[in-house]
Amino acid sequence: MEVFWAVMRCQGITDAARMLEVSQPAVSKMLRQTETQMGMRLFQRVKGRLVPTREAEELFPEVDRIFQDIGGLRRFVKELRHGHSGILRVAASASLCASVAPRATALFRNSNPGVKVILSEVETGSIGEQLGKGQVDLALMFGPFSAASAGVEEMTVTEMVCVMKDGHALASHEQIEPKDLAEVPVIGPGSEAGIGAQLDEMFRKSGRKRRVDIEVGSAGIACALAAQGSGVALVDALAARSAPNSGSGRLTVRPLRPRVPVQVLVAYPSLRPLSEPARSFIDLLKGDMGQLAAA
Repeated sequence: MEVFWAVMRCQGITDAARMLEVSQPAVSKMLRQTETQMGMRLFQRVKGRLVPTREAEELFPEVDRIFQDIGGLRRFVKELRHGHSGILRVAASASLCASVAPRATALFRNSNPGVKVILSEVETGSIGEQLGKGQVDLALMFGPFSAASAGVEEMTVTEMVCVMKDGHALASHEQIEPKDLAEVPVIGPGSEAGIGAQLDEMFRKSGRKRRVDIEVGSAGIACALAAQGSGVALVDALAARSAPNSGSGRLTVRPLRPRVPVQVLVAYPSLRPLSEPARSFIDLLKGDMGQLAAA
């Protein structure tokens, strides 16, 4: 199976042999043995090229998933061998990757210069699986969130705000209500996102249907579009504070009313104890969130 996987990944025997550090004849022989054991053809020669059969194409995703898991296991063993406390793997949703996560990582590195941080962006829907497989140590996201494989702590509660370019017609308002957005382009998350669903409910209770003229998956992108004069962006207050605010792209931020509260959560694998670096990261993040909320 490893030989089959390598040939499919490398799209040929030569590169597969190089990756596996074996000879090309050895790869060819093992492929024939695999086909014999499975009772089906996996490859055929077409004008001198090795072409996967339909059966091979259908089999590959399952085999690839197995070897991805094996790769994760190998990385985990390597980290254990070199001292797991020396590496902290943090995943964050797109919006928090552009606001909270960089601040927290900088604070953590200042206090823990010997610990390597691997920071990655992740979709909220895959966080439970990644935590369960031990692929990440911590995950930052907006609530609500629950997974059998995860423990969860609330870091803070922020709220949704309206961001617009300086000089926008709504910049003179002290606060923005759903009725104020009826005649302007609106930038924000889709209804399938957790925050999008909360906004939909708030608009519905206000007697209006939320309109999204430019749908985005990141508050950072929403703020950038607002800075270009593309419309009013509905984003969390943390993202608004972190958005660039200089030159021709200066932004005005106004509270959205009625208020839409948003939880900021950190999740971690529930089946093993938190490492010291992970606990330190959470404590620093919670303290930083407290300062931001009070600002």
